Amino acid sequence: TMRYLRNPQVFGLFAIALLLLALPFTILFLQSRQDLRQHAASITQTITIDPASEAGLVNPLVWGINGPGREIWKGDIPLVEQRIADAKIKLVRVGGVQYSNFYLNNQTCTSPTICNFSIMDQVMASVFRAGAEPLFMFATYPGGFAEGDYASYATFMKTVVKHYNVDLAVGKKIRYWEVWNEPSDPIDGQFTKDDYMRFTRTVAAAMKSVDPSIKIVAP
Repeated sequence: TMRYLRNPQVFGLFAIALLLLALPFTILFLQSRQDLRQHAASITQTITIDPASEAGLVNPLVWGINGPGREIWKGDIPLVEQRIADAKIKLVRVGGVQYSNFYLNNQTCTSPTICNFSIMDQVMASVFRAGAEPLFMFATYPGGFAEGDYASYATFMKTVVKHYNVDLAVGKKIRYWEVWNEPSDPIDGQFTKDDYMRFTRTVAAAMKSVDPSIKIVAP
């Protein structure tokens, strides 16, 4: 085949044949692009914003963010607080147990009721100082009891809620709580659907027995 293609006439005919074969597909491709542009143009709408309108206030808790990565922040950088305040952020999602474990070598607790809250307190206090509220997302195990021990985790979270909402460890109550980070991710501890539901019911009931006013959300 290569011997024939070295002949200029044969090569020219071969190239023309390839172009003819590709032509219908090229036409279809260009036509589809044109059709897409026409379709987009047909559904384009104009949105007019009236800055003088007083249609109502946006719920300030809509303006929320995840906390900075635990690798670079543990509630000890005033500039972060200032940036949150300047942006008028009102809700900061922070993984209290994750942050604590990162700095305490996965040994936040020695039992479900005996825990070192120093890092958690620092992080939660920083969020409040910034003029926001923490969404305390609890995921991973704090140490002090076996993974999969839901009853002990429930006791642990009762201890956490009491620490913040009864003892007022950082001066204000934490109103919003989230059950786990990504339940399908094995890094923090993986759940089946049924196990996650059982874990949530067990732990949430224990937390609300300490403070019935808290709001608990789940993925």
